[in-house]
Amino acid sequence: MTDEGVRKHAYTATQIYQALQPLGHAPVFDPDKRPDGPLEQDRAQLLGLLLAVVELALVTEPPETAVDVNEAYARQAVAGRDDDTNLAGMLAVRFSRLQMLLDAMDGGPIINAAARNAAATSGLLNLWLLGRTGREIDTDDVAILRQLFKDALTDLKSARSSFEDVRRQLVKRGLTL
Repeated sequence: MTDEGVRKHAYTATQIYQALQPLGHAPVFDPDKRPDGPLEQDRAQLLGLLLAVVELALVTEPPETAVDVNEAYARQAVAGRDDDTNLAGMLAVRFSRLQMLLDAMDGGPIINAAARNAAATSGLLNLWLLGRTGREIDTDDVAILRQLFKDALTDLKSARSSFEDVRRQLVKRGLTL
């Protein structure tokens, strides 16, 4: 936080918008209402759009390209970090996003198991992060910790149940596991 209480971001809404333009996915703003284009309040939506555009582009790439992209991504994600806090935060957000996308699918017990595992992983990472703050744990933190732990446990139990449903279906089809 700055002295004014406003968080400085790595990229402005305008910079993210400019990254979307050559990709052909920049939103069109009404010139009468938004003559100067995006506002800082659009930043989160633009970041989400950029993430989706880039990740969806990987679907059309050959598998070896995806491997190269993943390796480059991992190198960048771990480069220059002082500790694992930022990486865990990034992963918590990623697993939360994964859970939301899986929940939007109609994929039966396998997808449900994956969604619950993603939710549990996000919750556990957030639990770990809360413990890493280095400050005294107060009453509000205890309530948050309990809820994160409870949610993660519930999600893991749900994932296990979905996994067992899938296993039973496969056994009915004659597959032995």
